[in-house]
Amino acid sequence: YYVRKDYQQAAFTFADAFQKYPKSSKAADNLLKLGMSLGQLGKKPEACTAFARLLENFPDASKNLTNRVSVQQRRLDCR
Repeated sequence: YYVRKDYQQAAFTFADAFQKYPKSSKAADNLLKLGMSLGQLGKKPEACTAFARLLENFPDASKNLTNRVSVQQRRLDCR
């Protein structure tokens, strides 16, 4: 959905996947993509919350993933 620019459906899908499988190997990725989708929808506070939650819940996330979060946080000016 994200690739097709259907950000509303993408956000729903990533949030649903995270809620159903919060401990899966894709949980951190789901939060990243949820935040990216929310950012595209103009929902900055919600997007920033998703990014912060990712960093809080997954302190051992890969460097690549944390770098992507940092880029998105700067893009949205998360504080």
